[in-house]
Amino acid sequence: MHALVLDGHVKSALATVRSLGKRGVPVTAGAERKTAMALWSRYAAHTFVYRSPVKDPAGFLDDIEAEVRRAPEAPIVFCMSDATMLLLSRNRERFEGLLRLVAPSAESVETAADKLKTRDLAVSLEIPTVPDATYTLFPVVVKPRHSTSWVGQSGVSKSVTFAFTQSEAEVVAGRLEHETGESPLIQEYVHGGEFGFEALCIKGEVVAHLMHRRIRSLSPTGGAAVIKVSMEPDPTMRRYAEAMLKALSWEGVAMVEFKQDDTTGRAYLLEINPRFWGSLPLALHAGVDFPFLYALVADGRADHAREIGKADYERRVASRHFLGDVLHLTRVWFARDPMRARAYPGRLRALGDFLSPGFHMRPDVFDIRDPLPCIMEVVDHL
Repeated sequence: MHALVLDGHVKSALATVRSLGKRGVPVTAGAERKTAMALWSRYAAHTFVYRSPVKDPAGFLDDIEAEVRRAPEAPIVFCMSDATMLLLSRNRERFEGLLRLVAPSAESVETAADKLKTRDLAVSLEIPTVPDATYTLFPVVVKPRHSTSWVGQSGVSKSVTFAFTQSEAEVVAGRLEHETGESPLIQEYVHGGEFGFEALCIKGEVVAHLMHRRIRSLSPTGGAAVIKVSMEPDPTMRRYAEAMLKALSWEGVAMVEFKQDDTTGRAYLLEINPRFWGSLPLALHAGVDFPFLYALVADGRADHAREIGKADYERRVASRHFLGDVLHLTRVWFARDPMRARAYPGRLRALGDFLSPGFHMRPDVFDIRDPLPCIMEVVDHL
């Protein structure tokens, strides 16, 4: 068994390198730049740098092909971003026999990566989704259909934007459509908690899972989770997530995200991450080794993965991305953001929460036995 871990600049890639390396699996870690933290882990047997999958998709595919042809056997590939996952999924024929990617049909991957198609599938299953904007309440959320989109030979990565008038929303939507080639979604803003149902699936059946609640994000308005805690699965959200994954006949890993309205308590499906997710370190701390389970499935040992997946995980385990939490605090104190009155905590409260998070925190990145990635994360960020 040999592993190829991509997107080495993110903490989920580092968690995967450590998980597999500790088990004696030879790991090659790849990234767009040499400073990416996973490339500096003691558990990475080999490293390489590839061209940007967003800016140079053809070059990225050439670099991946060159790397996998050098491997002693077809490596098991681990994707941590939509960009790498979509490019490899869309080029399966090219890599047939060269690498092992555990994924559902190309159609299912495209449905999960496209927020409009995800919403349409949810509606067909009678799963609540965030309502379209009626322009009676503001702000509204302008959301790109894909996290990464390619127009011609290069791509762009876009995130959510908030608009405070209908005309502003239309301007933002027009700009997004020009840049991505797709009309974005324009939805109501729902104030509430965010949750993730993480899963490993075989033919649409969830064989291992974990659910977490987001405590803080990179920005108070959303983005990557910087503090999150494992929890007992919410029955409604779990039912919705399992229905979506079954309908897609999902293979491999995915995370289904929800938002729960603070006023009504109603849960809305937000999106599906069709690959490994950013809060993966929490799952490992709580006892669900998704990278190893994924590797077992890719290696033809699905029954072994099923058996291990039966074990329960620990509740109320919290993990923290420390650098991300510093950036969150910095944003709360200094950002000029029109969403401040609606989504931001007070500055002193944010400082108190940062100094005393309320949970015993497990680190997402720092490991005394593997210290270099923590240093390189700062270097890479700078």
